[in-house]
Amino acid sequence: MIPNDFFPKLGKLLTAITRGDYSAGRKVEEFLDPEKYPPEVVEFTESLNMMTVKLEAREESLKNTISELGKKNTALKESIEKREFLSSFFAGVLFLIIGYIFVLSLVQQVPFLNRISARMIELSAVLLGIYIIRRSRMPLRDFGLNLHNWKRSLLDGFLFSVPVILIMFALKWHLFKNQVKGFDSAFFMYPLNSLPTYLYVPISLLQEFLSKGIIQTAILISIVHRHKNFMAVFIASAIFGSVHANYSFILALTTMLLSIGWGYIYLKRPTIVGISLSHYLIGVVAWMLGFWDYVTGNPF
Repeated sequence: MIPNDFFPKLGKLLTAITRGDYSAGRKVEEFLDPEKYPPEVVEFTESLNMMTVKLEAREESLKNTISELGKKNTALKESIEKREFLSSFFAGVLFLIIGYIFVLSLVQQVPFLNRISARMIELSAVLLGIYIIRRSRMPLRDFGLNLHNWKRSLLDGFLFSVPVILIMFALKWHLFKNQVKGFDSAFFMYPLNSLPTYLYVPISLLQEFLSKGIIQTAILISIVHRHKNFMAVFIASAIFGSVHANYSFILALTTMLLSIGWGYIYLKRPTIVGISLSHYLIGVVAWMLGFWDYVTGNPF
């Protein structure tokens, strides 16, 4: 005979199970006692218990499927955003290259513009940078505008600059001592305390922000390649060097090689603080020693 409390208890258990509380299914085991309940109740309880286990397994499988679909959906959105960003970036670079070619053509017709052509290119690059940053929806700190590990970054930049500056001093001493034309008037061609040395501070910051913070970062996050670090550094440095080609091939090659070094410093510590310091120190020393005039044919 079925006990009077069987159906109330069973009703509560079924209600709990339908609400997703599958732990209640374990309580049906008390109905499996053949001494207390008739065979039909025990058989019914065994079926109910098996059904509960299957429902719980299916729901868990469904949750896992939904979770996997969510991850795939997120990855798909990121892939679409990356493609949109990559398209915007390379379209902007292509536009900048086309503009650069036109500027070079204009400089040949109007030689006076040669002195301001670099600033015109930088202005165009700034506009491109603003466009890339807005399209990427990334914070400015991801483009090198941060002070994370700034002390170590400054140290890296300084240590990179020291051997380059020592080589320039040694080369200038050799040229000055042997009275090579263009280097024979004075060891220091220009004083440190002058307007160009102050103007070069924002120029160094701006150029490193554009070449490393924006271009190198954009390439790094856009390409999928096992050597993507090298490719990002080299391509960004080649672009940086090429914009100096209107001055001379030597300057373009030199700036590209230096930029490769700065690019790896930036990879190690993604802030423009240290590389801007190095850029400034090397650039100012090169100008003071007369190397800038030599490779460009123009004063700073």
